[in-house]
Amino acid sequence: MKFSEKVKTMRKEKGLSQEALAEIINVSKRTVQNYETADMYPKSREIYGKLASVFGVDVNYLLTEEEIFVAEAAERYGKSGEMDAKELIGNISALFAGGE
Repeated sequence: MKFSEKVKTMRKEKGLSQEALAEIINVSKRTVQNYETADMYPKSREIYGKLASVFGVDVNYLLTEEEIFVAEAAERYGKSGEMDAKELIGNISALFAGGE
């Protein structure tokens, strides 16, 4: 399950609106919307920790190897690094799927 699906599913299971979750983890409602629909990831591990706490899960549940890579690229290199990491993952996935 992708990060976006995990956040949306667990938010609904907890009976939280996007706005309520945003207030709890101290981000904008738009940020929560992007987490759920735009393949956007938290920019810091602190936000992952807050989400894990709210949902009552281990932070590792929220992270897959690919999401860790993207998050670390975003932390180190900003939005450009995040986009490059996503592109790299997409290219590698295509290569292993028989692409060029």
